[in-house]
Amino acid sequence: MKKFNDNPPVDWLVNGLIGRQGITILAAEPGVGKTVLALQLSACCMEPKPFLTLPTKKGRVMWVSQDESPLDVYDKIKSMKCLSQVLEDLEYHDCDVSFQLRDSIIGLKDASVDYDLLILDSLQALDVENENAARPAARAVRVLRAIAAQNNLGILLLHHLNQNNNFFTPIEDRIRGSSAILGAVDRALVMMPGPGQQVTLQTTRKFRGRRQFDKIILDWDWTNLHLRVASFHHPGLDKGIKV
Repeated sequence: MKKFNDNPPVDWLVNGLIGRQGITILAAEPGVGKTVLALQLSACCMEPKPFLTLPTKKGRVMWVSQDESPLDVYDKIKSMKCLSQVLEDLEYHDCDVSFQLRDSIIGLKDASVDYDLLILDSLQALDVENENAARPAARAVRVLRAIAAQNNLGILLLHHLNQNNNFFTPIEDRIRGSSAILGAVDRALVMMPGPGQQVTLQTTRKFRGRRQFDKIILDWDWTNLHLRVASFHHPGLDKGIKV
């Protein structure tokens, strides 16, 4: 028998967003900037320096890119002038990952030993039988959570949005696939194009039995291929709640 206070506090890699032994999903339409934002996160953890104004811890980062080729990712890195030198040391796992193949899962678990953050791009490309079905999608997230727990690392899972979303679509309904995906992860980040050169990043986390939402407005710096924080509305902090 265990007591609730026997559990250690969350060991945050990015304060309030990504913790060890947890899973965060980052979802966006193609071309909005989720790969660039994930690369910024990688650099912030590798240096370390704040990510979206939030404190980070220094750690090793590993990418598994199934959606884009390593050359495509490296082209983005070279264009990110203010971070490219740091990201030259970013490591990636060069193999196909399938949640249907036991050897593939074991390979991912073994490859991610001694890393602090694992970034998977994307759930759609990781050979989930049907991302819209609750059972396969939830099973895939359970597999990832087991890897996160065994290797004591955080996982960022890149994913896509449903088609025909608009400003009034609830955040829970924007992420492609079953609601089992959102229910199984710890935090969700949804990127939506905003007016002009802006991107809206909405985050949700489980909070006292319900979902609590933050909104971050990001400005594109196309010269450096970089997203910068323009404003940050954090209801938890507005109410004096420490997160």
